[in-house]
Amino acid sequence: MADAEKIYHRLKSNSISLKDAAALLEKCAPDKKVKFIGLMREVMRDMEKLLAELEARPKA
Repeated sequence: MADAEKIYHRLKSNSISLKDAAALLEKCAPDKKVKFIGLMREVMRDMEKLLAELEARPKA
């Protein structure tokens, strides 16, 4: 992803999604928690990639 604005937007969006998911996780049925946590981990991995992209960008 070349555009820093898009990276920041996705980071903000993912952060909000994780916050909302954490609130829902408390109320989630035990049998669905494993799947839900897996989805949350995917979002976290995406955030790690986005942060790595920002770190790799040339300094201005």
